[in-house]
Amino acid sequence: MVRPAGNNDVARIVQLIVSERAVRCEADAKLGSLARASTTHIEQTVDHEVGAGWTGFRWFVFESGGRVVGAVRVGLIPCPPIYHLGGQSAGIVLDCAEDETSEAFGPLLIAAESDVRKRGAAILLAAASERDAGRAKVLTTNGYEPVTHFLLKSRLEHHSATDARPAIAEDVSVIVALNAEARARLREANALMWESHPDAAARFGAWMGYSLSLPDRTMIVAPKSGDVTGFVIAQPASPLQVPLAFERESVGLIDDFHCATFGTSLMTPGPSAIGSALLSAAERDLMERGKDRAVAICPTAWTAKLRFLTRHGYEPMTTWFVKAV
Repeated sequence: MVRPAGNNDVARIVQLIVSERAVRCEADAKLGSLARASTTHIEQTVDHEVGAGWTGFRWFVFESGGRVVGAVRVGLIPCPPIYHLGGQSAGIVLDCAEDETSEAFGPLLIAAESDVRKRGAAILLAAASERDAGRAKVLTTNGYEPVTHFLLKSRLEHHSATDARPAIAEDVSVIVALNAEARARLREANALMWESHPDAAARFGAWMGYSLSLPDRTMIVAPKSGDVTGFVIAQPASPLQVPLAFERESVGLIDDFHCATFGTSLMTPGPSAIGSALLSAAERDLMERGKDRAVAICPTAWTAKLRFLTRHGYEPMTTWFVKAV
């Protein structure tokens, strides 16, 4: 039986999350470096969301034989304004945890879908760990398709200076043009997820101009001199990008990463020098900010970019799946 979680379920949900974290770390050694999130932090988050009066994120539990054997977190997140769903919300299913012997995920997924549909979700997203073939199968059976990877580099290393530099206001127009190329590749990868908004260029340009003033991130372009052919943003990882069970304060995010190395084709890479320079500069910036690991985002269908990131030490951690409402 699936039902909304109550305050009395919090301790059991935390127990399931921590137990599943141990199983994931045993199966995937690179996650061990992230297994530092305190039980207190997990409990506070679950307790807040369970007691939030059905606003924001919610939890559902699955009971069998009078005992909670599975739980899932579900909520609405804003769609980025540069895509066609901008201004609407995506329903997202995250942080499922269950007893190893239970089959709770399927019923929990159905309940989560129903919840976010009622709340007006324009698209459905669900996350599964890279090594969780069972949940991936449930998702594909229910009409989802893999759409994007979150890749983890579990240990950053110091890089010497590269052929890249911090962006300035005069670079924004070129960054916008490069983003248009990136959006073309994203649409090829999955139009349901990444159809551009008609005002995408103007919106992205305004955001990039504002981002130059944000102290928690660095916008980087390459090469240092001559025509800019790539850019990346180094910034903190958000709660959506690192599972609740894992510590994220030491994790940086490689965001809006696009360049000639993988810009013109989903499948065929170009010369790697610019991409390597940008990635090294971004990692160096993150380390200077006290981060010692990083997450990069890559569509599952963007093979050229995925291979590039893999060569540079990034390995899939979590995959998001997508489904039309």
